[in-house]
Formats: sequence, structure tokens, C-alpha cells
Amino acid sequence: MKYFLCLVFSLVSFISIAQESEVAEFKKHRISLGLGHTHIPSSELIEGRNKLAFASWTLDYDFHFNERWAIGLQTDLIMESFIIKRFNQEEIERDYPFSVSPVVLFKPFNRWSFVAGVGAEFAPGETLGFTRLGVEYGIEISENWEFGITFLWDAKWDYYNSWGLAFMISRLW
Repeated sequence: MKYFLCLVFSLVSFISIAQESEVAEFKKHRISLGLGHTHIPSSELIEGRNKLAFASWTLDYDFHFNERWAIGLQTDLIMESFIIKRFNQEEIERDYPFSVSPVVLFKPFNRWSFVAGVGAEFAPGETLGFTRLGVEYGIEISENWEFGITFLWDAKWDYYNSWGLAFMISRLW
């Protein structure tokens, strides 16, 4: 009986040590680069053609406090010039607008994150404030790399709304 208990204790210890080594180390930092499209319903290209979506680049940084909560800084650059109609029908030109938004991320499930923040869109002529809401889905492709899809909605205060879809590659450390 004594040998049996020693064997059981040894097996339980070995299994628990093996399981601990399989648990991934928690990564606090994430930097992401993305390529996507931003849809602006009330936009018109400078040449006078309507366009559904504009190419955009995204660069984000997140700091994770724990498995569920993080803060971050999201930046976007729309790669075209366009004209938008303000809600009161006034037209303004946006020339390669660059957006910066501090955000809070909440990850209630393993691969899903929800994003909320307030930021500013910079372009020659006028800077616009906006509110950002979004959702991200990420798949770990190796220990320190992740592939993700991000869907964001920006409400430019008193001007227009836009939404974007981007494919992201992220480095975790």
C-alpha cells in the first residue's frame, strides 16, 4: 500500500508539473500592424467619383493588465483624399486623414476582444474628434505571434460615421 501511494503521489506530481509547462506564459505587450479598408458612406473622391471603401493602414499597441483587460493606442491612416458631407450638408475635404485613439480592451472570451475609446482624426484644415467602438478576433499562430481581424466603428462628432475592417499581424511579448 505504501508503494502504491508513493506511485500515485509521484504520478499526480508529474502530471501537474507537465500541465504547468504547457500553460502559455502571459504576454503583457502586443504591437499590431494591419491592412484594411475604411467605409465612409457620405464620401466622394476628389475627382468626383463615389467610392465604397478606402485602403487604410493600422498600427496599434496594447498593454495587458491581466487576461481580460488592456489599454492601448490605436492609429489609422486612410490612404486617399476625399470629400465628405457634414450632417448639415456642408462639405469638407479630408486629405490622407490620420487617426489616433487611446482605447480600453475587454476580452471576455479566449479569442474575442471588445474595444472602446475616444480619439482625434488629423488632416489638413480641420481636426475631428470621434468615439470608437470595435471588436477583434485573434488566433495565435505561434508562441509570440497572432493573426487577427478587427472591425471598428468611428463616430466623428458632428460630421460623419465610418467603419473599418482590417487584417492584423501582432507580436506578443
